[in-house]
Amino acid sequence: MATKNIYKDKECINIYNHNSSRVVVSTKNADEQLLLAAKNEEGVPGIAQITWSQLEWINGTSNVFKSGLVRFGDEDDALYSILRINKDNILFNEDIEGIILNPTMEGMQRILSTTDLQTMTRIKGVLIQLLNANAPILKKTIDIINHRYKEVSRKQLKSEITLTPKSEFKAADQSEVDILRLEMQQLQEKLTALTSGNVKKGKGE
Repeated sequence: MATKNIYKDKECINIYNHNSSRVVVSTKNADEQLLLAAKNEEGVPGIAQITWSQLEWINGTSNVFKSGLVRFGDEDDALYSILRINKDNILFNEDIEGIILNPTMEGMQRILSTTDLQTMTRIKGVLIQLLNANAPILKKTIDIINHRYKEVSRKQLKSEITLTPKSEFKAADQSEVDILRLEMQQLQEKLTALTSGNVKKGKGE
């Protein structure tokens, strides 16, 4: 049975950015973009308010909700069903963090099965945050994420990596961590440079 849509007549719907960098979303108005600020130091996400019409248009023209880049609040969880998005398939940031800190065959396979660059960039961003916090990350985990990121950048849908229970895991050395941080800094600079046009700001920006 389809979930009843109670949002069509709502004045506004809250959407959230739980990432450490801002997110820019295209809108119906070609001359305007919606800007969601990054989460703050206390972990409070950036927020913007949109109408149902805007939400429906964004969901039909991008994958920001389907990929988990932009999220709905717990109180609006029904929106995933209304928009026909399988929430169980989404890798949210807390899911990514759990996979990185406690890697399993199933978890790492979810990363290797990722095919869109937007999600892979987010996965790599979560990895950088954990490294900056001096979290204990296995070298094998870093290698897998780096390799899959490069594959997706080349539009390679199926990874050449095959996981086995006997995969070797050891701690990453500092030079590898420093290289990864530099790569993410350069990537963020490129993403920022691509942000152009009139930007409509959400709360917290």
